[in-house]
Amino acid sequence: MSTSDRKTMRVAFQGEPGAFSEAARIQLLGGAITTVPRATFEAAFTAIAEGAANAFLAPVENTLAGSVVRVYDLLLQSRLTIVEETILPIEHHLIGVPGATLAGPSFRGFASHGPRACERFFFLTSGS
Repeated sequence: MSTSDRKTMRVAFQGEPGAFSEAARIQLLGGAITTVPRATFEAAFTAIAEGAANAFLAPVENTLAGSVVRVYDLLLQSRLTIVEETILPIEHHLIGVPGATLAGPSFRGFASHGPRACERFFFLTSGS
């Protein structure tokens, strides 16, 4: 794909600006394209049919949580095909106030969702 094609490309992804999918988009396609953030995978898949995007970037695997099954389900229901892939190393940071530790009464837990909860649980139980 030429640089001029990328400047007019609109890529849908599930999430908000700054999400890991947007980072994967930059890694795969560079910063010249337009992003089309969508709240759900379903909305991101339909962005192409609606004319809001001409490509869709979605995670299909998560090293700790496994396959992103909803994306596979939606792929099977659509006419879209996978044309490229990228691997994006993910880094999470647990931030606390000075003097806080993961042991004892100062740490009461964390809040998260879906695959992120699995990743954070692995981090907290592995001691890394």
